[in-house]
Amino acid sequence: NITMVSAGAEHSIAISKEGAVFAWGRNHNGQLGLSDAAYADCVHPELQNNCQGDRKSEAIWPSGVARLWGEHVLQVSSMWDHNLAVTRSGNTYAWGNNEMGQLGTGDTTGRNVPTKIKDAESYRFILVAV
Repeated sequence: NITMVSAGAEHSIAISKEGAVFAWGRNHNGQLGLSDAAYADCVHPELQNNCQGDRKSEAIWPSGVARLWGEHVLQVSSMWDHNLAVTRSGNTYAWGNNEMGQLGTGDTTGRNVPTKIKDAESYRFILVAV
């Protein structure tokens, strides 16, 4: 039961009715949110295709974004090679390429997994767009 899909240049993100996030496509800048660190989070290997080996440069099947499990994601917005997501609890997450500071993390370091935007905690975003 997918309720929302957002597409970047060569990747796509989908949200299920339950608020789970799935990603597929190109992953050269971490835009799928599937990093080596996520392998320890493979508690649902039937939903993830990234549970073995190195971080893949692409995923041809939707794979669960483990870092967002436990959060009910309401909305996601994708651009060329980065994403923003808003959760029911009011948290905002960003991941992917960040060379121009587009993730809002206060630096220009890319993120391979969804990272909570700390400065956004002062606000309660209900919609994000890139």
